Amino acid sequence: FMSAVEGSPRKPAARRRFDGKSSTAAQSKEEESAENGCTEMRRFTTHRLARVYPRATRFDSSNLDPLPCWRVGAQLVCLNLQTVDLPTQLHHALFASRGYVLKPPELRSESVAAWPPRRASTTCVKLRLISLHHLPTKRESRPRILKGDRAACHKLTPLSGRPTQPDADSGVSNPQIKVELLAIGGVSQVTRSLPPHEVATSMTTATVAGNGLNAVFDETVYCLASEAAHTVLRVSVMDREQEVAYETVILG
Repeated sequence: FMSAVEGSPRKPAARRRFDGKSSTAAQSKEEESAENGCTEMRRFTTHRLARVYPRATRFDSSNLDPLPCWRVGAQLVCLNLQTVDLPTQLHHALFASRGYVLKPPELRSESVAAWPPRRASTTCVKLRLISLHHLPTKRESRPRILKGDRAACHKLTPLSGRPTQPDADSGVSNPQIKVELLAIGGVSQVTRSLPPHEVATSMTTATVAGNGLNAVFDETVYCLASEAAHTVLRVSVMDREQEVAYETVILG
């Protein structure tokens, strides 16, 4: 059973909308209202289910950013899973093959504790980016990933399909690796050294020119997160500033 509550001017957070593609004026109002109503929204979602859906004017099947919605405790964020974009990738990273994920205790407590909470320490994950092998060219296709936990995330990727041979006119690859963190809450940072000397949530390796066959990077990055269990690690392959492959997973 689920109890429905009608929104009112005294409870604006109960009917708050988060839409990453609204007009400039509406976007500013939404951001201001969201900032003012975060605590109210978190209190509401401790004992009610909240569903966030796109605006009715969104006709192109694009998706809203689910991170702001998850940060205020919204349990259901409606997405067009047939669209392979960053929101869909975040969805598959968080849920994988599970039907639900338990929210952090701070978002489930009726006392509405601060989210994210202050932490005395952070989780550090060391990644060594060694090499990349057999990167498809622009006009080359590879079979889809049909099995395993990551199959749903890749089944609609345009690069997947029937195997085809490389096109001689497609040119050589110039790959580089991008590592980024997207947090539902807390502090997150990607750095090449410890202690970190710069504040960044993403880092890109040097480009290996003319080698998509067995490119060697041999670089090390450190991923820092205060809420590792609610931070998404995303690794993507870039070729001439175009994304050609990716993977997302929960850091913790």
